[in-house]
Amino acid sequence: ISRKKVLDLYGIFSIRGFRAMLELYRLEAYLDIAGPHYV
Repeated sequence: ISRKKVLDLYGIFSIRGFRAMLELYRLEAYLDIAGPHYV
């Protein structure tokens, strides 16, 4: 495996992981805001 391929894979996973964390954070924030109103 070449170094460039490793860097490309790392970039894909880091971006995907970052977006997943963002989505989780937004979901938690939404539940914190909407939770009391619906529960």
